[in-house]
Amino acid sequence: MANTMSLILREEMYKILEGKDLWIMLLEGTSTTPDDPTHDFVTDIVADEHAVATRKQLANLTVERDDVNGRVEFHWDPVTWTALTGNATTFAVIFELVNDDTDSPIQFVHECAYTPTGVDLTVQPGSQGSVWSLAG
Repeated sequence: MANTMSLILREEMYKILEGKDLWIMLLEGTSTTPDDPTHDFVTDIVADEHAVATRKQLANLTVERDDVNGRVEFHWDPVTWTALTGNATTFAVIFELVNDDTDSPIQFVHECAYTPTGVDLTVQPGSQGSVWSLAG
């Protein structure tokens, strides 16, 4: 049964991601927990959005089903904030932009504790897709 459930969840994740083309990344400060299950939309977390880092659209987004390894891979070009300053960041959040923050669902939350020091910050998917690495 576990294999059947895994296949169903993988298929549902693929359906959610596939065909969506306007995905945005934002950086979240340290006082909000966007991975809280009560936070469904961007409006639920914007009070602690990073004050200096502008939101970035994910470019060259691809979604691939990997049935051999039992996962859905989500890839995009690295996102860079040049000479980032300002408050500390705890999370990178990816959401699907629908109309505005009130109806744009949070899709992924990645913990990435970082204190800006004026150097570039780059967030990129790892080789396995949506497993992120942080450089700054």
